[in-house]
Amino acid sequence: MIASGTDVADAADARQLLAALHECLGEAQVSTAADDRRRLSQDVYRDGTLPLAVVRPGSTAEVAALVRVAR
Repeated sequence: MIASGTDVADAADARQLLAALHECLGEAQVSTAADDRRRLSQDVYRDGTLPLAVVRPGSTAEVAALVRVAR
């Protein structure tokens, strides 16, 4: 889940972010599966950077909670 070569501080930040995302949305709406992350990091023209996770908010309130986490 965390890329090799990532320093300890970045790994700790990643774990903290994932915990906050799970708290906001629940386990079912946060995916760290490699297939989901790979598929959703691409568009028609190129591959993008592999994200830490894919989130699927189910309401505007959940989107607002995600924005608060991201800030």
